[in-house]
Parts: sequence; C-alpha cells; structure tokens
Amino acid sequence: MSAEIANGLAKLFIQRKDVRAIQRFDQHGEPMYMPELERKDGPRLPWTRAALEEHIAGTKTYGHYLLDLDDNCKLFAFDVDLEKAGPFPMVAEPTTADDFVVADLRAGWRDRSQPGRRILKLKMNLIAQALEEQIEKLGIPSAVAYSGNKGFHVYGFTGVMNAADVREAAKLVLDALPEWQPSKGDNFYLCENKSPASGFPEFSIEIFPKQDSLEGKDLGNLMRLPLGRNIKSKDPSFFMDTSGDPYELKPTDAATLLGEIAAKF
Repeated sequence: MSAEIANGLAKLFIQRKDVRAIQRFDQHGEPMYMPELERKDGPRLPWTRAALEEHIAGTKTYGHYLLDLDDNCKLFAFDVDLEKAGPFPMVAEPTTADDFVVADLRAGWRDRSQPGRRILKLKMNLIAQALEEQIEKLGIPSAVAYSGNKGFHVYGFTGVMNAADVREAAKLVLDALPEWQPSKGDNFYLCENKSPASGFPEFSIEIFPKQDSLEGKDLGNLMRLPLGRNIKSKDPSFFMDTSGDPYELKPTDAATLLGEIAAKF
C-alpha cells in the first residue's frame, strides 16, 4: 500500500526532484524546513523512493519545492489555516454572539475537550467543499488534506504547467468566491463576512505557489508533503472525504484517491 501512495505522491506532487526539504527543530525548539544535505555543508539530497516511504511512515517529515528550474509545477494549492486569534465557539451549537469569545483559536483547536471544535470542523468542511467545487468546474482534479496541525490544504492538480498559468487558475477559483478577498498582497485572502455565525473570520487562505518564476531565487517556496507526521502536532495528517459528516474531519483512502487522480495524467 505504501508503494502505491509513494507512486501517487511522486507523480502528482514532486516537480523539483533534485532537492527535498526536511522538517526539523531549530536551536530554539521551533519547527522549520531546510534542504536535506548528504552531510553538513554537503550536496543537497534529491527525492528518492526511500525518502517518500520514510515520509509516509512518519519517521521523517518532508516538504517539496513547487517550482522546478524551468518555472514549471504540477499543482496549485490553498493553505487554509486558523488565524492566531478570533471568535472561538464555546458550545457545540452556538446560536448567539454570546456563545463566542475572542480567544487563541489555535490553542482552542488543539484542546480536544473544547465542544466548539465541532463548529470549526464544520467550517473547515464548508470551505474545502466550496474550493473543490470551483476547482472541479475548471476541469481540474482536486483533493483535500488535513495538515495535522492548524488547518488543511486543498489541491488542484494541473499536471506540468508554467507556474504563472497555474497561479492564474488558482486566482480564478478565489474570484468565484467573492466573500474571500486579498489581504497583504495577492497570495493571502480573508473572509469579508466577519460574523462568526455566517462567515469565516477564523480562517485565512494562502495561495501556492507564491511566485510565477524562480528568477532571482534559488528554491522558491515549499509546502509540506501530505500524509506522514507533522512534527508541530500530534495529530495525524490525512486526505479528507468532505462528503461525509460535515461536523467531522473524515479520512479517505489515500492510495485509491491518489491512484484515481494520477490516472488522469
């Protein structure tokens, strides 16, 4: 099964093959990504089947650089994250503004005893469904993966294309969702509706890839490869089935999902 998943990850995600990023803790105990080297100050390590299988098994955690040296990539993605602070639901079924308090959203999400996590799960599913619907309208296969930390990624698989064209497709998706508007440039989006009852003020959306070209850059931006283990959290990372119970984050079979999408290319 891991071989099938590794095949799917390689075919759908990995475009920059000559370098991979590993997630480690820095000297302050904070997680960070860096190119994995053969030895200290040695050459960068390329992607291998063994590295993919280590990631799937959770023994190492890897990220992939989206653009290759010809400015091509295989996908666009929306990184949907909880904001640091915002209206947190204190009850499982909030009905009034009094049922929300301004709090550390990420800390509340990590606390499994919080009944309000149920509403955040609902909102995650609703955002994911809206993004997937617009991606599919463009004729682009999609998938959703819980990041294992504070949000999820929604992917649109374009096959190998110029990054500038891929980014345009991503922007078309968000243009079709006018409640989401650019903030801090054209890669970050926030919901205009700030009502916790009817809007999504708890979340932000970030577009990947962030650049059209690697001109003047060495590696460009990266994303954590789905599945595996996010060292920032004890939660598992998994592909989501957004058609199930909207109040739960339901895993789907990764091998089947990746195989079905990969067969389209």
